[in-house]
Amino acid sequence: MQRAINPYSVTSADVDGDGDADMLVANGSSDTVSVLLNNGNGTFAEKVDYATGDRPFSVTVS
Repeated sequence: MQRAINPYSVTSADVDGDGDADMLVANGSSDTVSVLLNNGNGTFAEKVDYATGDRPFSVTVS
């Protein structure tokens, strides 16, 4: 699994609707939120970073 850059907050949610809990990470130093999709076999796909505003400190899902 790729490492997040200065992670401040981590949460899980089924982002892609496949029934598996994916991981979301707020990365303060890189001003991004990383999404790691669950492969369904105990592993995660490579992270995909999405740009945010300055220093995201938390990530929540509703």
